[in-house]
Amino acid sequence: MNLNKTKEYLNIVNQQLSKIEESESKNIEDAANVISDTLEKDGLIYIFGTGHSQMFSLEMFYRAGGLVPVHPMLEASVAMYTGTKTSEYERVPDIGKVIFKKSGMTSKDTLIIVSHSGRNPMPVDLAESAKAAGVSIITIASGAFMAGVSSRHPSGKFVKDFADVIIDNHCDLGDAVIDIEGMSTKVAGTSSILSIAIIESIVATTINICVNRGFTPPVWMSGNLDNGDAHNEQHYLQYRNRIPYL
Repeated sequence: MNLNKTKEYLNIVNQQLSKIEESESKNIEDAANVISDTLEKDGLIYIFGTGHSQMFSLEMFYRAGGLVPVHPMLEASVAMYTGTKTSEYERVPDIGKVIFKKSGMTSKDTLIIVSHSGRNPMPVDLAESAKAAGVSIITIASGAFMAGVSSRHPSGKFVKDFADVIIDNHCDLGDAVIDIEGMSTKVAGTSSILSIAIIESIVATTINICVNRGFTPPVWMSGNLDNGDAHNEQHYLQYRNRIPYL
C-alpha cells in the first residue's frame, strides 16, 4: 500500500505543470499580447469564474506583483460563501447576459473566463455577450473536461467557442487525481494550482511584453513592504472610480 500520497500528489502536479510549459507557452504568450494591447489602450482586464473558480478573480486582483487595471467579477450568486447553490445558479440560462450588461465592459477591454469544464450557461452566456460587443476573450479550461462532457448551454456551445485564446490547464477529467484503496472515487484536485500558475505566467509575460514595447504597466507592490503603501496609493487614486472593489 502506498502511504506517501504527498509525494504522489506533488509528482502529478509537477507532471501537469510540465505539460502546461510544453503545450501552452504559445497560448500564454498570445493571451499576454492580447492583454498588453488592452493595457496600452487604457482598457481593463475583467476576470470571471464561478464557485471555486472565483478564486482566480481574487488571485489576479490587488495582488503583490500583479497588474493594477484588473476588474474582478465577483458575482455574489456564484461565490462559495453562498454554499452549494453556486452549482445551481451557474446552470441557469441568460444570467450571464445580465452580468455582462451590468459590468461596464467595452470593446477596449479583455475578459478572462476560468471555467474548467466550460459547459455551464452562466459563463457561456457571458462569453457570447462579450464576444458580440467586441471584447477580447481568453479562457482557461481543461481540454480533458471539455472532451469528456456535453455542454449544458441550450446552444450546445462551450466558453471556448467564443474565445480568442484558449489555454488548457491540463487537469484531469473530474479534476481529482489520487486513487486510495477502498475509495470508489479519486481525491485531491489539481485545477486550482494549475490555473493559478497559468494566471501568474500570463501576468509576468504581459508585463515583460509591455516593457519591451516601451510601456510600463501599473503594478501593485506588497503593502507589507515599507514603501508599499506609498507606491500603491497613486494606483488606487487613478483607478478607484473605474474598479468598484478598490
